[in-house]
Amino acid sequence: MKMNLSMQMLVATVLGAAAGLVLQTAGAADMARVYIAPIGTLFLNLIQMIIIPLIFSTLVTGVYEIDNIKKYGSIGVKTIAAFFIMTLISTAIGLGVAEIFGVGKGVSYEAAGGVTVPPAVSVIKTIINFVPSNIYKALSSGDMVAIVVFGVFLGIGMICSKEAARPLYDVLTAVKTAISNITSFIMKLAPIGIFAIVTETMAVNGIDMLLSMAGLIIVVYIGFLLNNLLVYGGCAALSGTGIGNFYKATFGALVFAFTSQTSAAAIPFENEALDRLKVSETVKSFVIPLG
Repeated sequence: MKMNLSMQMLVATVLGAAAGLVLQTAGAADMARVYIAPIGTLFLNLIQMIIIPLIFSTLVTGVYEIDNIKKYGSIGVKTIAAFFIMTLISTAIGLGVAEIFGVGKGVSYEAAGGVTVPPAVSVIKTIINFVPSNIYKALSSGDMVAIVVFGVFLGIGMICSKEAARPLYDVLTAVKTAISNITSFIMKLAPIGIFAIVTETMAVNGIDMLLSMAGLIIVVYIGFLLNNLLVYGGCAALSGTGIGNFYKATFGALVFAFTSQTSAAAIPFENEALDRLKVSETVKSFVIPLG
């Protein structure tokens, strides 16, 4: 029986944890750090390499294909409103779980001398920073929000240019197709990358570190589980997608984000999940990078 990619990643996670514990017990953590960790780093680098061109080309072509600026504005307003509400609920869950289990209560420590607290960044300044003053800097630094903003403006500019922008659309469509093919190849390597990441993590940290923080880890994952079921599962139920269908489609993305500890690198898996859920290219190209 051939396992799908999601199950392969799950098996790789379990095998990586076991291999890491064996190496840690044998006192061979350095071997994992020197010889195995680079494989995981190389895999993550491959994914990071294709994220920005994939997101940018998909976003711009998606905007251009709408050919209706008002409709895109409606999508943007609904998306930001949904993110805001989901963030409030997630924050409430986090604070509630921490309060119920008394996280941090009874713990005291002395701060190191000379510590200075940086000034808070205002909401207005944050919004201003969303608009890139230098798009090349935003692209090179991976500033996703700035890239999304520029991509939306470029797409709108192309809509206004009508047929004159068609050659640029064709180029970006070709880029999107090529990057999508590369992405398909990289995703097949996911089990190997995850095995290396988990092996190195367990070999270096070991089970003792996990046991010493078991209480906090359990509380954190209770919060994660509640947030996932209430926020994501709730949205799936309200949208008519169905909770079962949602988790079946997104299982691979969830496993990868969990094991790699990065949501940005999970973007290709999120794209694949939304394809299974039959989310339109336009919505997908805007929501994923902004999220």
